[in-house]
Amino acid sequence: MKVSYYNRAMDKIKASDELKEKIISSVKSGAKRKTAFDIYKIAAVAAMFILVIASVYFSGILDKSARNNSAGHSGEFKIIGHSGPNVDACYMSVLYLDGYRYEAESWFSYSINEYLKMGDELKGEKIGEVTLDLKGLIYEGTPPDFSSTYDAGTQIYEVKGLKREYAVLLETGDSNLILYRSRKAVASEDEPIGLTVKEVINMISDSKVLESVELRSEEDGSWMRTSYDNRLLELLKAEIMDKELLNSNEIKQREESLRVPVNLIFKDGVMLHMQVYPEDKYVHVFGGYINISEELSKRFKELYSLGNEFPRITDIIDYNTGDIGYFKFTNHVTGDEIVSPEPQWAWEVLYGMLKFYSLDRSSSDVQGNLVFTVALGKSEENSSEIKIYEGTDKNLVFRINGETYRIVKGSLLYSDFMMYQKDYISY
Repeated sequence: MKVSYYNRAMDKIKASDELKEKIISSVKSGAKRKTAFDIYKIAAVAAMFILVIASVYFSGILDKSARNNSAGHSGEFKIIGHSGPNVDACYMSVLYLDGYRYEAESWFSYSINEYLKMGDELKGEKIGEVTLDLKGLIYEGTPPDFSSTYDAGTQIYEVKGLKREYAVLLETGDSNLILYRSRKAVASEDEPIGLTVKEVINMISDSKVLESVELRSEEDGSWMRTSYDNRLLELLKAEIMDKELLNSNEIKQREESLRVPVNLIFKDGVMLHMQVYPEDKYVHVFGGYINISEELSKRFKELYSLGNEFPRITDIIDYNTGDIGYFKFTNHVTGDEIVSPEPQWAWEVLYGMLKFYSLDRSSSDVQGNLVFTVALGKSEENSSEIKIYEGTDKNLVFRINGETYRIVKGSLLYSDFMMYQKDYISY
C-alpha cells in the first residue's frame, strides 16, 4: 500500500519528524496490519477531516492537553520544554487570534477532501502571519495571538463573505484551510469563560436569526438531516440565549452519556456546533457548557431517533465489508482496469469514502459520462456493478441495481476517485 495519504496527512498537521516516522512505520508494518477502514480514519483526521470519526475524540484530547498544561498556573504564557519522540501528542490545526482559539471544524463539512477543493476565491484581506509555532512545545498559560500548530510565517487571511470573528483562512502552502473561532482562549479549566450564548451568536453571525438545526453523525461527522421543527427552534431561542457558558468544573459530566452532535444554522449561513447530552440535560458549545430543560432534551432525543433522512450508499449496496472476495475497479477515462489482489481491503477503503454521503433516488436519466465501474462480490461470478457517472455539475452520480442516485449534500468528484485509485489500489 502507498503511504502518500499519510505523508500528506502528517504534513497537514506539521507533526514532528519523530511522530511522523512513528505513524508511518505503524502504517507500513505488515506484522500487525490495521484494517483499511481504521487506517483511512487515521489519515482522514490528520488531514483535516478527509473523512471520519475522530473530531470529538481529538478535540477532547486537545482540551485535556490544554487543561493539563495550564491547570494551576496563571494566564502568563511560558514555554517549559519540548516533547520528545516517546511522548504521546495530538496535533490539531489550531490558531490563537484576538483572544480566541480557531480550529478546523470538521462538523461543518459536507464532503471528503474538502480542504483540497478550496481555491483562492475565498481569500480576503491579509490579517497577518503565524509568529510562534506551537508544535512539540510544552507550555503553561494561554498562547499569544498569532501562535499556531502551523509553521511560523504561515499566512492568515480573512474569508470573503464571513466575519473574522467567525472564520479565517490559512494559506498552508499546498492548500488553503478555513479555521473557525471555536472557544475563548483561557489559561485553565477553572477560569470563567465570561460569555453568554447570545454574545457568541452576536459575535459570529450578522443575521443572528436561527433558521434550522442540522443533525450530524457521531460516528463520522457527516450530515444526517436538517430539522425546521418550530417547537425545537422556539425552545432554543427561549432557553439558551441568555445562559452563561460554564467551565468544566461548574457542570456535572458523564462521558458515557448519549451525545447528539448538531449545528445551529443561522440565516446568513453561519453555523454554531453543539454537543447535546439529552440524558443529562446539558450542552457543550463554544468551549463551555449550559444546562437545558427536560422538554428541550426530549426534542433533541427525538431528532436523534429520526436518524438519516436519506439512505447512505452503503445502505443500498448489498455487500458488507466482510463479504467481498472479488473487487474490480475500471477507470473509463484512463482505460485502467484493476482487479485487486486484496478485494476486502480495496472495498473497505472505498466503503469508508462512500458512507459519508446521503443519496436520493432520481427519476431522471443520468446526464453525463460514465467514468468508473466498480464490480464487487463474493466472487467474479457472484458480483454486482456500481456504475459511476460524472454529472453536468461535476458531481458523481451512481447507478445501482438499475436505479439512479444523486448526492444530497456535498460533492464527490472524479478527482476524489482518482486519489483513491492512486493511493489505495495501484500496485
